[in-house]
Amino acid sequence: LPDLCSLSLRICCTALLFSYKIVLSLYLSLSAPILSLKFRSARLSLSTICPLRMDGGAQYNPRTVEEVFRDFKGRRAGLIKALTTDVEDFYQQCDPEKENLCLYGFPSEQWEVNLPAEEVPPELPEPALGINFARDGMQEKDWLALVAVHSDAWLLSVAFYFGARFGFDKADRRRLFNMINELPTIFEVVTGTA
Repeated sequence: LPDLCSLSLRICCTALLFSYKIVLSLYLSLSAPILSLKFRSARLSLSTICPLRMDGGAQYNPRTVEEVFRDFKGRRAGLIKALTTDVEDFYQQCDPEKENLCLYGFPSEQWEVNLPAEEVPPELPEPALGINFARDGMQEKDWLALVAVHSDAWLLSVAFYFGARFGFDKADRRRLFNMINELPTIFEVVTGTA
């Protein structure tokens, strides 16, 4: 009789756990677009539930070396724009009185200063956190150079995140790195050493 009770209890627990997983996945699949809009202005969605969407909901999934490099160049152009031509607007958005802010670049060559993702772990690697806090404690050109260095590191992490996610082999990773390395870094562009 104790073995029968133990078996019944295990079956009930397994059925309950399975039901919970079904309900949770259904809830998340229905609420993922709402959660993404609430937490990230529709920039990132939950990858385990729906495909990665960037820039207002357009389907986005770079899978080849060329597509990842095109993504890299778009994000890079957006970040360079923020740190050069739109520098006054960027400076104003990085108010030290606000919470920890990050500078994001998008494949569409746009940029945005925003809070980090609420998702843990985030869909993509996150840029440097708290770029706004150092703004008033440094000379502007030094602060922009610091943000540029962190932006370079973030771009590389995003590119190689995609490489790992889509199973790039050694030759693909080397080709991606060589393509990236042909471009001047954001730091070099911002400081004028390119």
